[in-house]
Amino acid sequence: MGLNTGAQSFLPRASPASPSCSPQEEEPTSTQLYLNVASQATDCDHLATILGTSQQHPIPSITGDLTQAAYRRRKSQRKSCRTRRRSDDQFEGLANSISPRYTSQGPMASFNNRLITESLLRIYHDVLENNLACWLAEDICPYKMRPGRSQPRSYSDAAVSMARGASPTAEWNLASSNSIYRRVKALDRDAQSAGLIRLAHSENRATSRALNLVIMAFATQWAQGHRRREKMSSVFPDPPNPTQAEDIDDDASDEFEQCFQQSLWEQAKKALEDVASLESYRVVYAELIFGLIQRPWAAKDDPRTSVFGPCDNNSSQGMDTLLPRIMEIMSQDGPPVYTERASRKMQALKFHFEASEAGFLGPSHPHTARQHEGGTSRMTAEDRGTIGILYWLAVMFDTVSSSLNERPVAVADEDCQHDAACSISAPTPLPTNYRWDLELFAQDNPASPSTISWPCSYELASKAVMRSAAVKVLLFRYVSYLQNALRKQHRGHTIEEIIQSVTQVYRYWNVTHGSFFRSLIKNYDSVPARIKSWFPCIHIPWHLGALMLADLIEFVDQNALGLEEATLERLGVNLAARIRKSSAVELADLARVTTPREADPVPTEQLPGYHFAVNEGSLLTEPWTVLLIRAFTKASIFHLRVAEDLRRQEWAILRQESEEYKESLRRCDTCVKALWFLGRKSDMARSLSKVLAEGLRSQEIEGCP
Repeated sequence: MGLNTGAQSFLPRASPASPSCSPQEEEPTSTQLYLNVASQATDCDHLATILGTSQQHPIPSITGDLTQAAYRRRKSQRKSCRTRRRSDDQFEGLANSISPRYTSQGPMASFNNRLITESLLRIYHDVLENNLACWLAEDICPYKMRPGRSQPRSYSDAAVSMARGASPTAEWNLASSNSIYRRVKALDRDAQSAGLIRLAHSENRATSRALNLVIMAFATQWAQGHRRREKMSSVFPDPPNPTQAEDIDDDASDEFEQCFQQSLWEQAKKALEDVASLESYRVVYAELIFGLIQRPWAAKDDPRTSVFGPCDNNSSQGMDTLLPRIMEIMSQDGPPVYTERASRKMQALKFHFEASEAGFLGPSHPHTARQHEGGTSRMTAEDRGTIGILYWLAVMFDTVSSSLNERPVAVADEDCQHDAACSISAPTPLPTNYRWDLELFAQDNPASPSTISWPCSYELASKAVMRSAAVKVLLFRYVSYLQNALRKQHRGHTIEEIIQSVTQVYRYWNVTHGSFFRSLIKNYDSVPARIKSWFPCIHIPWHLGALMLADLIEFVDQNALGLEEATLERLGVNLAARIRKSSAVELADLARVTTPREADPVPTEQLPGYHFAVNEGSLLTEPWTVLLIRAFTKASIFHLRVAEDLRRQEWAILRQESEEYKESLRRCDTCVKALWFLGRKSDMARSLSKVLAEGLRSQEIEGCP
């Protein structure tokens, strides 16, 4: 099998400045948070075809020189990082379990496969597990699932303790032992022992196979070395020269990477379909992850060469021309089938757990209430916590996905209330209005909010970023409320009540998390790598939600769907336009700091210690790529429209370009480059960046006298 890509593109590389080899670093680095699953190595023996050749996607053969280079790289890495021996051993347990055994291809081929597998697992850790440590902090999670029990330490607190000078090795092992992957597998195992989940032996193996294939398919999105080699030297990339000689090794590498990604995606999709009828926490986690993956495109799938055909670069590319092409590209992912399926399945699992714990079992369950009560009592505190955070993850993804795709939520408000809103010890009756409450999800007093600014302590910064995740989800929940009200053709007080609540969320964010994140942008170079990898993955989706909110408020006001007095007040201050401009400008600022600087002759590591496929910019650590794509696409369209309007007005009257016009073009350029950078892992982002770059270039040409 081929390893051109393995040796040159996505195998782990050691860096002399990597904090993973330095116990004096003030914060934990990603490469030290490995999966502690050595005891589960036999779970994945069935994945012997994970890197194999498929009939549809043949994989190129390998050259011996590249194999030796990979071996030397691996040997050097082990020698330079002996302090990570214990964590590496735990990580390699999973690598052994997933990596295939190719006895027919010899030990060197098996070794190559294992190196590739290990590298992909590091990408998974540096991207998904890294962000889940922020999003799913147990002290922030609204679903505790621990009645009458003290809360154990949050797995994300391992990062916080590093700022207090705790032993790095101890903290890395703690973080490793609390990885979501390990916890979900342990929960599934304990739930089966308690009789809450029933899986046959073959179903159990199929479930493990599906989860591990999905993890590998997820990581291959970052394993496209040919995209990293391609540069964008200007706002519009130069067309390829057909007469230029192509490097044979690069061609083989590109073919391997593309076939590898396509094959793994198809295998993972098939494996999930095989377990679609099974109710298992591992299946839920696998479906949630697969819902984040963008389907790899074949050449025939590229919308830029389909209905609208190739674009004439010399023709005028106004927004009326660009928008149909943009919409076609963005429609490629299809409906969020896996996210919705996982959310409903997780709701059923949580419902069954709670019913069993309460001793309430219907006639469909053969066990007695006493047997089930004993089973749930044997579930550990960590198991209960895992149910809570996995349910929160499902609700979080369902909320964002439903509003993004204008679909109904899979988990209704009544079933995902904050624990504090439905406490059995509350003296007041249970609520009849199940809409989410800002104070509960923000864990703060909106009337007198707590604020911080960077620079501050690492502990304060990390906790602030963790708390912001729930407020971001709250915004999308209220966007969904407003979408549903408009769909049901509600008017007047109903519409105004939602707008009033969501603007309260918006204002709270601007005073607290928004202000803090702006200070992080302003002082970006001094921000620790872990915080750099966290906050853009919350702040950018927040602005996407704000842009969606602006569109909805504008629709309400233009069609007089609210109360007259409130509508006139919003129109008087131009509320929708102000929200839209604020988010579009801040997205340009985020794009500027989170993408590599073109002037640097050697790529700078924004995230030292992370896998080199993601360490050049924090945009690459976002697991849900489509959120960033939509945000930067909307911002680019906004800045292009502003520039187009200014050019029409100012050039026609003054025959000159204003500074505001030039600044709009610069901001659009920055957002387009962010899309280009995201194109390293997304065909959709790459295509959108090229279409928008055409419009920007056309705007610049028309703006010249």
